[in-house]
Amino acid sequence: MPLQVHSRFMLEVSTPHTGLLRLGLATAYSVAFWTRATEDLAVSEMAQAAEEQQWFGEISSSRVRYVVRQLQKRFPYPTRVLLGFQPRSDTSGDALICHWHLQLHDPLYRDYTSLYLLRCWSGPTTSVTIDETEKWVRTRPSARDWKSNTQRRMASGLMSAATEAGLLGKTGREERELKLPNVQSTNREYLEKLIQLAGVDDADPYLASVGRSVEKSSS
Repeated sequence: MPLQVHSRFMLEVSTPHTGLLRLGLATAYSVAFWTRATEDLAVSEMAQAAEEQQWFGEISSSRVRYVVRQLQKRFPYPTRVLLGFQPRSDTSGDALICHWHLQLHDPLYRDYTSLYLLRCWSGPTTSVTIDETEKWVRTRPSARDWKSNTQRRMASGLMSAATEAGLLGKTGREERELKLPNVQSTNREYLEKLIQLAGVDDADPYLASVGRSVEKSSS
């Protein structure tokens, strides 16, 4: 039976925001969330359980509430059920899963990891710098009125998240090498289901970010 589209649970966000400044790719937090948030609870109830059981270690109550709220947006309960998060037998692609869900949730990260990094692959060098990333951030309509330190922080956040996703190498703080993550067939199948579930019209940003194309994905 084909997977049904449940876009009310997994909409592709189109309005830019600054959420990445407060929570990056957060693979470790996400895994803790998947493992423990196995019931369809309100965010307040999950946050209380997360604090009492220290899902994310020793962090403040306000931080717990924020993390739970954001992860519930990135990984809604119906989506976790439909995509097989309870339990998950293969955890090797956790960072890629976090990457694709963050792309879905954050249009700035989606454009950075597809349009910008793809352009860098065609450039004269194989590295990405924070200065060039900051210049790119400044060109985004949503970021033009940001303070310079916010633009710099966003550039750093984008690079850090892309590094954690396996798209950049950990070669330096201000300059990092371009990489292609190891995408297994199970990862591709997951992405195909996620795209269908979210009702995404254009899969190119998600595929291109990991060195794939629509043609390659369907082959």
